[in-house]
Amino acid sequence: MTTDWQNAITMRSMVLRTLLPAFFVVCLTVHAYSEASYRMMTGLRAGAFYPVGVALQTLLELKQSGEDDILLDVLPSTGARNNIESLLSGKADIVFADAGTIADALMQRGPFKDLQGGKRLRVLMPLWPDVGHFVIRSRDMATSTMSDFRELFGATVSLGAHSAGSYRAAAETFIRNGIYYDRLFNVPDLDDAQTVSAFLADRVNAFVMFRNEGNLPVELALKHPSIQAQLVSISDVQLEKMLTQELPVWQRHVIDAETYLNQPNRIETVSQMNYLVVRDDFDVLDAFKIARMFFENISFLEALHPSVRKIEPARFRETVIFPMHPGSERYFVETRQCSLPFCLFN
Repeated sequence: MTTDWQNAITMRSMVLRTLLPAFFVVCLTVHAYSEASYRMMTGLRAGAFYPVGVALQTLLELKQSGEDDILLDVLPSTGARNNIESLLSGKADIVFADAGTIADALMQRGPFKDLQGGKRLRVLMPLWPDVGHFVIRSRDMATSTMSDFRELFGATVSLGAHSAGSYRAAAETFIRNGIYYDRLFNVPDLDDAQTVSAFLADRVNAFVMFRNEGNLPVELALKHPSIQAQLVSISDVQLEKMLTQELPVWQRHVIDAETYLNQPNRIETVSQMNYLVVRDDFDVLDAFKIARMFFENISFLEALHPSVRKIEPARFRETVIFPMHPGSERYFVETRQCSLPFCLFN
């Protein structure tokens, strides 16, 4: 049952190993000119953050001109919580994080209640939305909404790796709707690959995964007719309960019908944005250069990971709900003066 998942992960790793070294060979001769090097913490290697981080690292190396160059040292991590803690403790310079985790750090709540320095967080750039995928077997469905999870008392339900932003998002979604997951379910500490493998082997009864729309783990879970897994929706009433908070972390998101195999109906769920985050003392000019390089070469990044295709450069500023770094703000100010639809890429 796990063959498809393992083959898919192996194939993606092979593609990255094949493409990226070719780019790095071109870059080897220019490393000596670099003036700035930053540590970027991403996430688990099997997730979306790590390959996008490697793609950005590659892009910056390819675009070196010999003056004022920027290098990234891309490091895997256990998730968004680990990233924010490392950023504020000085162990990282740039990190990936979801909106909910950033909000917790800014307000010193949840796992960050004793963490100092959360007010220093600044957005380097908005990325793509993480979409809530609530997957349950057909035999356990009654309302086709998140409420069906209430009936899984004593079952094993995976919310993802416990240090990941996806876990925090799933947990908050449940708690705000009176579904006390930690009392109702057995909640294992499994990453995405382990979750899907366990689900297909019937060791996990249901799972929640906040990832990009059309992601491979959910696709593999839904495509097996014998498993008969389905996505359930979040109702308007359930969404309303999630919006009673200080920052607008959550948005309505619709997964169109046929986005996944065996998904005949559209699914109304929720999403939250991901961001690249730095501290307030990050170099202003380097922040500007990284934002400009990212958005002006977005097609290159899209070719290396599908998550990037959901980034909307034209909505660059309006998707940011947190304090923005002055370097990124400068990029926004300079590009918004252009009136043509694709002026960001000129």
